[in-house]
Amino acid sequence: MRAGRARPLEALARSGWALAAWVGLATVAAPGLLGLGHDNSPEVFFVRDDTALADYRSFTSRFSDFGALRVVAEGPGLWTREGLAWLGRVERRAPGVRGVVAASGPSGAHPSETGGWPPADPLAERDRLAAEPLARDMGWIASGGEAASLLLAVRRLAPGERRRLLAELDDLLADRPPEVEARVVGIAAVNRALDRAVGATLAILFPLVVALGAAAIALALRSGRDTALPLLVAALTQTVIFGTMGHLGVAFSIVTSILPLLLFVLALATVLHLLLAVREERRAGLAPEAAVAAAYRRKAWPVLWTGLTTGIGFGSLAISDSPPVRALGLWAAFGIAVLLAAAFTLCPALLARSRPPRPAPRTPFERRGRRLGATAAGLATRRPAAVHLLFLLTLLGALAGVPRLEVETGVLEYFRPGHPARAGLEALEAKGVGAVSAELLITLPGGSFESAAAGGRLGRLGDRLRAAPSALGVVTAADLPSADPELARRARPLLLADGGATTRVVIFLPFAGFTRLEPLFAEARAAAAAAFPEATVTLT
Repeated sequence: MRAGRARPLEALARSGWALAAWVGLATVAAPGLLGLGHDNSPEVFFVRDDTALADYRSFTSRFSDFGALRVVAEGPGLWTREGLAWLGRVERRAPGVRGVVAASGPSGAHPSETGGWPPADPLAERDRLAAEPLARDMGWIASGGEAASLLLAVRRLAPGERRRLLAELDDLLADRPPEVEARVVGIAAVNRALDRAVGATLAILFPLVVALGAAAIALALRSGRDTALPLLVAALTQTVIFGTMGHLGVAFSIVTSILPLLLFVLALATVLHLLLAVREERRAGLAPEAAVAAAYRRKAWPVLWTGLTTGIGFGSLAISDSPPVRALGLWAAFGIAVLLAAAFTLCPALLARSRPPRPAPRTPFERRGRRLGATAAGLATRRPAAVHLLFLLTLLGALAGVPRLEVETGVLEYFRPGHPARAGLEALEAKGVGAVSAELLITLPGGSFESAAAGGRLGRLGDRLRAAPSALGVVTAADLPSADPELARRARPLLLADGGATTRVVIFLPFAGFTRLEPLFAEARAAAAAAFPEATVTLT
């Protein structure tokens, strides 16, 4: 910048209005910090495309937008009259929990003509359930009979409501009998564990980054006042950025949770860059305001263009079809814009108040670092061919690893092996019970799945899908005639719609990623199309 343009900066350096304005902005934004939370529910990650989301909305318009949770019970005390009586109470009381629409399990599936619940012979009841195909497909009993579960239909809830629902279910399970273990599993439970993991990571990493940043700046500047300046700018800008997000109801996902760390480090780097330039001018004998103006004459354009290019780079993520990635791009660009505004308004006012640097002897570490840097730079300038060859070999070695890159789509892989959320689901799936499902939607033009012919074809389709390696259970409307009449009555609207012309085939799955499940999805689509060539088939 030309000298004539430094006068506004000198005015900013002398005036306190910029600092007052930023303190005011931060004060207004600060209450929004209390509204920040985490949300890693599936809806957050829904890609805005023209087919998959439309298929999902078509499904929910016919069968309601319910999710699923399981209450899993096991242990030596389960298959006793006391254990089964408790499980029956949970099944009856669960629909009273806010957000739970319905519950199904061994108690509701117990034939009324054989007596009340709990049954007189719990072990005989276990054997009866284990021999009942519908009970196994619904996951009411594990393949070996060592565990039982209740399947809960739950409404799609906001993050806070979902956490309250899970807490109430935990309370409901707290009075279980001795030698009975119980837990809630499913997507909502995994979301809660993921929210907690992200929150705990930020609670550890962010203070650690602040402490390391402060220590590094203090070591470099050797001035408590100058060390406080970058931290103050970072604190004010972070409050404005994330307070605004909180006021707008933005919740962090596992993708956007990197924003606090990213923007904090960028804020420190920007202010430190300007502060060092001002200190050089002060060391040359300039007055505070003149030193700020001189530093900005040299550094204003580099800071501006660095900020713009960084903002454009992150902002380009806003064109992504993935909402969390798009949110990361938009809010990173907003945050960098706030940092740039602070660099040209707040920073001059604060930098003029920095102390002139006092001469200090360099430490042995600094002297060694200067010598090492000078030696390395000298070698690189004298032997450029060797440097080019070294980096070419490094590039070739790195490129050799590119074919080994893979895409991880399994949410459970975000948890360490042995984490309760991961271990619980893996143990349940090993017993043959799935906590999540895919929905195969089949619509017969002018027909009904309640007819004998369509019902027979639907039954054969269910048998074929049950044989698929990744399917942990399949439930179709063809299973209803053989079920308990009361259970069949309650299940019918969950499996048939449009007067019987549309049916839902529920395929219970492992909690796995796309790469593992796509073969099953492809087989389900192909099998349904082969069984009902005249029908419209979607899978969601």
